[in-house]
Amino acid sequence: MLIVLPVSSTWARAREDRGVIADWLRDGTALLTVAALGLLAAGLFAWFLAVTDQLLPHDLAWLSITEVELRAVADGRLVHFMAHDRAAFGGTLIAIAVLDLWLIRVPLAAGHAWAWWTLTIAGGVGFLSFLTYLGTGYLDTWHGLATLVLLPLYGLGLAGTRRTLMPPTGLGALAPPGDAPERSSRRWIGRALLLLVGFGIAVAGLTIATIGTLVVFVPQDIEYIGLTRAGLDAIDPRLVPLIAHDRSGFGGGLATTGLTVLACAWCGRPSRSLWESLAIAGTAGFGAAVGIHGLVGYTDVTHVGPAAVGAALFAAGLALRGRDGRGRTAQVVRRGTTTSPTNPARVAPARIGIAALAARGGSTSSKNGTGSPHWAWSGPAGQLPRPMASPPPSSARNPTLAASARSRRPVRTHAQIHARLASPATDQTVWTTRKALARRPSVDQLTAGA
Repeated sequence: MLIVLPVSSTWARAREDRGVIADWLRDGTALLTVAALGLLAAGLFAWFLAVTDQLLPHDLAWLSITEVELRAVADGRLVHFMAHDRAAFGGTLIAIAVLDLWLIRVPLAAGHAWAWWTLTIAGGVGFLSFLTYLGTGYLDTWHGLATLVLLPLYGLGLAGTRRTLMPPTGLGALAPPGDAPERSSRRWIGRALLLLVGFGIAVAGLTIATIGTLVVFVPQDIEYIGLTRAGLDAIDPRLVPLIAHDRSGFGGGLATTGLTVLACAWCGRPSRSLWESLAIAGTAGFGAAVGIHGLVGYTDVTHVGPAAVGAALFAAGLALRGRDGRGRTAQVVRRGTTTSPTNPARVAPARIGIAALAARGGSTSSKNGTGSPHWAWSGPAGQLPRPMASPPPSSARNPTLAASARSRRPVRTHAQIHARLASPATDQTVWTTRKALARRPSVDQLTAGA
């Protein structure tokens, strides 16, 4: 099989000739990114409402009492209780957005099906939680409008990225772990703690959504507010449905967060980007859930304790898991060079140029060597050549020199290759990942069988 690929400018012109809407629909990652950024904005807005103690206009319009009367209920503790629910809900939205952005830009962009299934299942739980308003009796119009805007973007984004997945593409892609640390090692214990916390968050979210819809308050809530549910109904029968909506929404966001953490901790390959995404999501989620209780004076140990324990276990899991899974002797990939803690000698820049391609058994499309506008790769269909140190241009025409260049090529791990391919391209003939082929429809038209 002989595959001839053009330089990147040809693909760029092909995308320029395509309509913007058609391009976004075909490239689903853009739509998913917009949806994730929408969740991030919603979470930050919920934090703003909680910190400034603001009430939404449609919430006040729903109630039979005025804002002044509402703020006077239980000496203001009821408004603080509502603010604590919304701050925690905002933390879950920010955590979901951060993890979703990582899933979209890293594993899904590389064609991993487990990331697609994670977004589908966790996102489905999150959007379905909106229907809990049927049990609370209160329809939040702003929440409904946001759902109507984000749900189509999310669905079209999932449909667009489905075609870019590498096999296996079924639900079973969630089964294999991202790595296999030695049992009882630090990394193994760290992953186990992250999985435990993710499972606990998911169960807690489903529990809170159920209680928020049916029961609304737990005994600690009644003690903090100082009024029973019957007492709140006597003040305004519409108060409890409004609070129940906030509680059930928070439970749905918490369940979504837990499912996403579970999938990332199990299926995700240890990397700096995953570690930092989990750290940011955990800080936002646990920080809001624990911190807001201190701000409003809701410090019951039995109520706040589980969240504090979960935060401690999550932090311990991240610390034990580490930023990557390569260990202390791993080679460090820098821009254009490769060094190692045990061998700091500088090596030749790593490229995927025509000379390197020819050294691996390929051929150029003309006699102009590296100056050719096209290159050809003689190898298995659908695969790109591995990166290597660029040999002298003469090796492209001398089999003996090409073999010598291969023998001098530094050994690279899979993680190093991934890092190199993800680095900014310095040559227009550098092709980054297999996704570059899958996401450009013009490749099929430019492919010819030998």
